[in-house]
Amino acid sequence: MHRRAKAVRVLTAIAFAGLVAAACGPVSGGPNHSTPVIVRITIEGAESEAERALLNQLADEASTILRSAEFRANLLALEAEYPEVFMRRGEPDVVLEQVARIVGGASGASRYTPVTITLVGRSGPEDQDYQWAGAGAPLMPGQPASIDLGRGILKEFEGADIVERSCAVNTMAHELAHTISLSPYLFKMAFDDTKGNEDAIAGRSNHRTAVGSYLIGSVAQCTWLQQKGRMPAWRVPGCVQVFGARAFNNFRCTKFASDKPIQLDAYLPRPADPL
Repeated sequence: MHRRAKAVRVLTAIAFAGLVAAACGPVSGGPNHSTPVIVRITIEGAESEAERALLNQLADEASTILRSAEFRANLLALEAEYPEVFMRRGEPDVVLEQVARIVGGASGASRYTPVTITLVGRSGPEDQDYQWAGAGAPLMPGQPASIDLGRGILKEFEGADIVERSCAVNTMAHELAHTISLSPYLFKMAFDDTKGNEDAIAGRSNHRTAVGSYLIGSVAQCTWLQQKGRMPAWRVPGCVQVFGARAFNNFRCTKFASDKPIQLDAYLPRPADPL
């Protein structure tokens, strides 16, 4: 799940070792990613073609960013800041190169599971699901993984402020990271989900390392901003610090109007409690 401010509900990923349908498409054979990974997405819950098209765009842009050369370069440039990254409970932290291989779909490293994205939160901001985002593993063999996405996040993506729009990319990329399997046959979630009211992730050996899914979301967000011309590549590390590598600092999404530099500053809201 992607923690948004004061969120209390969590869609916990089910650790089901189900056989995943052989529908993950071609996988890149090397670091240049010349053959893109196909992320197969089905959308449910859309109430109009415009809503369906906008969600398709968000999912497509987030998945494309994750498999881009710019994302890989930006992620690996953070090695000094994040020498190790938490991936899964009860397993050792990994280096950024391994994260890059898994997210990029390098040959044999991982598979993107087909995913169904369902829009929730029909009644507006008063609905507890309006700003909700959560991912779940396949419940049965051959079924897709699932993402529930609140309409508030989709509304964010169609806003005029490009930095606020980028926060929706962060959320989608974070949730897509939970649909990556380390096995082509048995669903083995590459990046563990988090749980509600969790002050620290159980079974984690080092509580100061970056959390893979949050780091992926922020690097994807900042890479998207780079590709849109909002900032140069050298500002990406500062942008990642702004939006977080152990939680999502979503209170900061609306604080960069008028082309303010996306960097840490005293005027920003405090960060979310890190996991």
